[in-house]
Amino acid sequence: NLALLVARVCQLYPNAIPSMLVSRFFRVYTQWRWPNPVMLCPIEENELGFSVWDPRKNPRDRTHHMPIITPAYP
Repeated sequence: NLALLVARVCQLYPNAIPSMLVSRFFRVYTQWRWPNPVMLCPIEENELGFSVWDPRKNPRDRTHHMPIITPAYP
C-alpha cells in the first residue's frame, strides 16, 4: 500500500526531486480527503466475475476509511 501511495505522489509531481517528493508525500496525505480512494488509474470493470471497489454498489465498501485501489484487476 505504501508503494501505491508513493507512486500516486510521483504521478502528481513527475519532475520533483526525491527530497521534495518526501515532503509532498506527507503534505498530500495529511490533506487528503479520506475516505476518497487513492488510485493510480481509473477503475475498469471487466466481466471476470470478481467484484470491484464501488461504494455505490457494495455497502461494505462504504465502511472503508482509507481505500487504496490497486491498478490491477482483480
